[in-house]
Amino acid sequence: MRKNLVILFYHGSECSSCRERLKTFAVRYEELVKVETEILAISSEGVETSRKLGTELGLPYPLLSDPEGKAIEEYTYWDVGRRAALPAVFVTDRYGTLHYQHIANKITRIPDLEEVLGWLEFIQSQCPECSI
Repeated sequence: MRKNLVILFYHGSECSSCRERLKTFAVRYEELVKVETEILAISSEGVETSRKLGTELGLPYPLLSDPEGKAIEEYTYWDVGRRAALPAVFVTDRYGTLHYQHIANKITRIPDLEEVLGWLEFIQSQCPECSI
């Protein structure tokens, strides 16, 4: 079954604001599931660091590792000082059509989950078979 997708780029495990944003998405993960959505969070940290953070925060979604920055360069930009991704959020429908994107220099400037859920509900309303 195809799902809508939220891709979240974040600085890394040392960023307290990023950790808070990741936890917010985790606490309300069931709301994402209800609108047939999966979330992927990506940083430039290594696999073990990402795995450890996911376990530590109890995240129900995967943290992906992009230490070479290939996906980061494709979707967002590098924060040169941190050698990390600039925070960004992308929302696509189940067919890969991009409906929303936002890139910021700080994770706190990324729209909150309410706005992301609004876009996902809009996507669902466009599909008669999928509507909530």
